[in-house]
Amino acid sequence: MIERERYEKIIREQVNSGQVKLFTGAYRTGKSTILKMVQRILRKRGIPLGDVLYIDFEAVRHCDIRDGGSLLFVVRNLVRGKHRIYLLLDEVANLPGWEKALENILIQYRCDIYLTGTRASFFGDRQEVLFSGKYLEIPVFPYYFQEFCEAWNQRKTAEPEECLQDFMIYGNMPGIHNIEKNQDTVFSYLLDVCQAGMLQSVVRIWRLRNVDQIWMILGCIAENLGKPLSAKVIAQQLKEENYSIGKDTVYTVLRALTEAGILQKVPRYDRKTGRCLEAQEKYYFTDWGMYHSLYGLHSGRTKALLENIVCMELAARGWQVLRIQQEKDIDFMARKGENLRYLQVREKADTEEAEELLKALPKDGKRTVITLERDAQAETKQDGSDGMGEIKSLLQFLQENDDEDV
Repeated sequence: MIERERYEKIIREQVNSGQVKLFTGAYRTGKSTILKMVQRILRKRGIPLGDVLYIDFEAVRHCDIRDGGSLLFVVRNLVRGKHRIYLLLDEVANLPGWEKALENILIQYRCDIYLTGTRASFFGDRQEVLFSGKYLEIPVFPYYFQEFCEAWNQRKTAEPEECLQDFMIYGNMPGIHNIEKNQDTVFSYLLDVCQAGMLQSVVRIWRLRNVDQIWMILGCIAENLGKPLSAKVIAQQLKEENYSIGKDTVYTVLRALTEAGILQKVPRYDRKTGRCLEAQEKYYFTDWGMYHSLYGLHSGRTKALLENIVCMELAARGWQVLRIQQEKDIDFMARKGENLRYLQVREKADTEEAEELLKALPKDGKRTVITLERDAQAETKQDGSDGMGEIKSLLQFLQENDDEDV
């Protein structure tokens, strides 16, 4: 089992915080594993086993809890004579009436609650505020590179360069480490995961019944990976291909795929106003192995693939990822607390070109140019009051430690 240290740190800080903890993420990204991590942390803190209620609502053994009312009944019996109880509910949105039951539990009893699901299952198109706003959403992403290498090395020893090759092809979903590593097997698995996620979140929760339309829009995203898009642009492209889909439908599908965790939306940020703009976002795949399973391996799309990898690596490390459109577009602006990073991604760039890219980046944050292979002549530049500029290979970027990250 991979110890996902970032999530463990968050859990340790949030035990008994008074907020409901929502672990949100795509289907099969490891949310259940993290909930088991919560169990272990509570056990190490001396919490009695009888004070912890763990329920997996995808498991048939819990079919006696059929709705929110029966959950409330179980909790009422458990809480008798106890100072505090801990509820760990996996995929709780599969239980009819879960919202009302948990609202009542929060009001009546002292509970520390941990839930897993997709953003769609918790928020969807709801109008009311969930849990009166007393929740902390903790996005769960697939493995970032160091976790991927650790999982790989549990099966066989490999150098980082070898891990990188598979990372770029197969993506970052935890489940691929349990199956044979060949393209047919892995891509078939990822397509199944993508379809299951769509049926679970997009179709069931958003009630979008035309699955063919969803696949067409997802294919359009794959074809235009790394390009600024809007619902209008996608609708127009599909119309040119003789598929008539309204832009409002496209917008709804994009939102549903994002909240299902299949796509990662990167908003366009205006540095002058400090606001995110509604049009010309970029969309990347939470797992680019799914992108390859949909679109195939194309050597001509390397820059888009590199952007996808960098975007998701930043997100998995806890950065908010944005894009900036100005005189010269900036691939990514990333924020974490007080820290800012600006990143340009290129397949190739000689030293002179990379240094020009660095100079064009804003000076109020860490500046990085990432290439697939770093020029041996390129060196990290210290520019005095202008801050730090650095030229890195993709592998160097992926191997950054937490201190270097900020």
